[in-house]
Amino acid sequence: MSTAYFDFDDTLFPGDSILYWKRYYFQQRPTRRWFQIFSLFGIFLYLLRIIDSNFLKRIFLMPLCYENETLVSSLAKQFVEKELKPRLINEVISELAYHSSRKKRIVIISASPYFYLQYLRDICPNLTIVGTQINFPKSGFFRLPQFSSKLGNMKGENKVTYILESNDEPKSGKGCYAYSDSHWDLPLLRFCEFPIAVCPNIKLQKEAEAFKWRVIGLKHFTEKITHLLKK
Repeated sequence: MSTAYFDFDDTLFPGDSILYWKRYYFQQRPTRRWFQIFSLFGIFLYLLRIIDSNFLKRIFLMPLCYENETLVSSLAKQFVEKELKPRLINEVISELAYHSSRKKRIVIISASPYFYLQYLRDICPNLTIVGTQINFPKSGFFRLPQFSSKLGNMKGENKVTYILESNDEPKSGKGCYAYSDSHWDLPLLRFCEFPIAVCPNIKLQKEAEAFKWRVIGLKHFTEKITHLLKK
């Protein structure tokens, strides 16, 4: 069975979902807002290139190490229903639905955390979710989330490595589709027979033009900005 792979942030969803998660989480748990001190410090270290984006993601999710797992699951499910699903980009969802109607396997493969992406499963009947797996330690005074998969952050080359190492994924990209907005997904786009650039950044735009890949462009961009301005 051929597969259609979809990135999530800025492809199916207009923006960085982890920032939306942080906003929603602190709205629901205002007593945890003091953790933003760590986030600001992390951003400062990131701008100085002392830490990378992977470490910054762990800092952003630090408060969840101090939460009950049942509460986190409940908040994650509410977050997907209230914040993510209403903002899914119709044009790309239509592409997903088209592939699903043709009995293709649909995979959302994203660097975004699995703990909330998993609640997107009901948007189509044959959907598989592959997100960044994160473990939240529950002991010790200073706790920092850890990537629980050997691949770490599900980004860039790690997506293709996951596909090639997984028993559930095809070992060839023949007949497969890949949708992404970013040059970080060039390994995945090159792996699949049918790459589609979704409102691509500059580096991906150049690649798409050079190899005459299909591009979902201006209409998608306008829709993305409209969604971002709603709140």
